[in-house]
Amino acid sequence: MPVVTVLMGMTTIGEDLEQLWTLEAMGISDQEDGQLTPAEEKAVEHFEKSTQLKNKRYEVSLPFRERVPKVENNYLQALRCLETLERRWERNQEFASAYKEAMNEYFEKGYAHIVPSEEVRKPKEVFYLPHSAVMREESLSTSVCIVFNASAVYKGASLNESTLVGPKLQKDILDILIKMRSKPVVIAGDISKMFLQIQLAPTDRDYVRFLWRDEKSQNKRYEVSLPFRERVPKVENNYLQALRCLETLERRWERNQEFASAYKEAMNEYFEKGYAHIVPSEEVRKPKEVFYLPHSAVMREESLSTSVRIVFNASAVYKGASLNESTLVGPKLQKDILDILIKMRSKPVVIAGDISKMFLQIQLAPTDRDYVRFLWRDEKSQVVRVCRFSSLVFGLACSPYLANAVIQDLANRHGSSHPMASQTLKNDIYVDDVFIFADSSAEALAKLDQVNEVLQEGSFTLTKFYSNSLEVCNAIPEEKLNPKALLHLQPDEQKAKALGVSFHTNTDELVYHVHSVATTWDPNAVETKRTVLSKIAGIFDPLGLVAPQTILLKICMQSIWKRGNIDWDDNLPSDIQEEWTQAVKILALQQTQHFPRYIGFKTREQMV
Repeated sequence: MPVVTVLMGMTTIGEDLEQLWTLEAMGISDQEDGQLTPAEEKAVEHFEKSTQLKNKRYEVSLPFRERVPKVENNYLQALRCLETLERRWERNQEFASAYKEAMNEYFEKGYAHIVPSEEVRKPKEVFYLPHSAVMREESLSTSVCIVFNASAVYKGASLNESTLVGPKLQKDILDILIKMRSKPVVIAGDISKMFLQIQLAPTDRDYVRFLWRDEKSQNKRYEVSLPFRERVPKVENNYLQALRCLETLERRWERNQEFASAYKEAMNEYFEKGYAHIVPSEEVRKPKEVFYLPHSAVMREESLSTSVRIVFNASAVYKGASLNESTLVGPKLQKDILDILIKMRSKPVVIAGDISKMFLQIQLAPTDRDYVRFLWRDEKSQVVRVCRFSSLVFGLACSPYLANAVIQDLANRHGSSHPMASQTLKNDIYVDDVFIFADSSAEALAKLDQVNEVLQEGSFTLTKFYSNSLEVCNAIPEEKLNPKALLHLQPDEQKAKALGVSFHTNTDELVYHVHSVATTWDPNAVETKRTVLSKIAGIFDPLGLVAPQTILLKICMQSIWKRGNIDWDDNLPSDIQEEWTQAVKILALQQTQHFPRYIGFKTREQMV
């Protein structure tokens, strides 16, 4: 109290103190009212133009310095931070539990959402916020406060550097504390989760992505182990072999930039979706038994998702052994293609769908993951990284058996609660292609609902649907339909295939382009046994519907075999060459062959 009296009563001391505070606050003190910097004025203008009050909640957008912020996709940076965090959890279970509890609250209260798989790679401009925690032992709510690091720098830029800070609007702490001492009664309170009550504009949400492992969905995933022939497989560390394959692949990238971009995009998806991980440096040399999968690509120009499918070569032989030779293939569980196609023609309504990334949805036991390592780097200037799969791999000889065994286990588990789905998943599936056959659209949709429910119990998703029924197609979200089989497409635009056979859904017909052999035929070329067999095999006809048109080609092949002394790459004898030429000319006269898919009789109810 005496100090206050002195300060208030002695003008000269007050002036000295005012000058002292002015010097102490130089460079950090508030500007005078109305004096905003150009950047602050821009932030205020942005707020006034973009802020809305919707359903009693404010919606704001981020005040970017430029229309398109200069941040780049930093997924791998965020992934490394998450993996570092997870290792910290292993050392401190109490911290792990508090962290997960705090994070799960974001999802439970709708502050954050899991990005649907089909949207993960859609926007080009994204930024991932690495996150860590601040411990708050005195907190009344949670002992952990999760901090999202918008200042994380990736390729020279951060999200915070890309946004305007805006002017300081709140009063100084000192002003409030002085005012607090000037009244007899004071009430203080906290605006609960103030920031989180303000919604962010949908257009900006992909700039505040973050990575998290959803334990609830992980718990619904199957885990399998590799069926090794012996307890310890006889494969050896083939790091150098895998490295040479990677270097060969990189030289191929240099000759084809489009292929390189597609390959890298497909590979990075493995990391983004958690199918593969970088091996921590301290674990790279730990296990003695490891195997590296060399990888290459199969081009799929007609694919709806990616033009490149990466194939991991588990048949690569190193010192006389390969991973595929060291594992049991397992029995064939799926039905024959012919059985499914015949059944497909017996019902008025058909729905076909694809189990999205079926192998990759199945987790691999941690004890086996070092047998499915691989090497990767985005650019030759980078260090080669040792990676490993945590999911079942495309390229393992045992993968089809393990995947189908998982689907059959799902069908058996839910046989009593979902009988229609159980029968479908046991009898009408070929690898990852699922078929639903029904007498009416209503029955088909009922079966589809059951199949979706059962598959979701194993974290599988059906997509790329096509059907001959308009009612069915209208009931399925458009983004899940196969765009190459939409009913409004013209016949020449229909490119859906049912187990390799062209299926025009709008006309409900199976279509064969038998004259395609003739259109690619060069009358001046001399054929060999290899080229003849290749062209015959190009007409895939398991149902035998175009056998009358192709029989002459097969008779020609029979003549080659009867001759006996013709090797694979020998030119055909002139008489057989002439026989082939005449067969192709006759085939060239054939039109595209159309066959009704359904060969039964429709009742009035089935027509609906």
